[in-house]
Amino acid sequence: MFTGIVQSVGKVSSLQTTKGGNIIKIQNPKSQIPNPDTSEPEAHQPLADILLGESIAVQGVCLTVCKTLKDELEVYVSSRTLSTTNLSRLTSGSNVNLERALRIGDRIGGHLVQGHIDGVAKVVGRKMLNETATLSITPTIELMKYFILNGSVAIDGVSLTISAIKGNKLEITLIPYTLKHTTLYKLKIGDLVNIEVDILAKYLVRP
Repeated sequence: MFTGIVQSVGKVSSLQTTKGGNIIKIQNPKSQIPNPDTSEPEAHQPLADILLGESIAVQGVCLTVCKTLKDELEVYVSSRTLSTTNLSRLTSGSNVNLERALRIGDRIGGHLVQGHIDGVAKVVGRKMLNETATLSITPTIELMKYFILNGSVAIDGVSLTISAIKGNKLEITLIPYTLKHTTLYKLKIGDLVNIEVDILAKYLVRP
């Protein structure tokens, strides 16, 4: 279980295709990503004490750490997960949102997130207003019944609030902190994002 509060941004250093999926090696997380407000890169603090066998959310997908190295970790992604998420689009050098699993007693700063992706959505709009951005995405019709105005949604592992619903389109406001400390600042029209609906909505709307 996670909260959708990204703890660091890592960088994919290599991908290895196996018979049943991919092994992804991630620099953890001494990588630097460009700050959208300046020309200077912004450093991200490492996640301390990553353990072998630990669960970690990578772009919102719950995966298992299968190897730990000095400054890197490896995760295995099954062929099914590759077919149902945007992890199949990762390449060497891609940035990824990282979050360790929630511990009993931790603060829940976002909302309860399982790391089980319900589908992907296409980015159809992105507008900047001063230091904030409005992101427009189109989830599948089947998922729309789970969304409400001011409700929660996890996009690429980031806990966000729905600011508008227009037909089959969701609008999300991205605050400056989110733009600076997650991969969402890089999104452009046509990109696919991982979507996990609010677990409470799943039980309430159980078909």
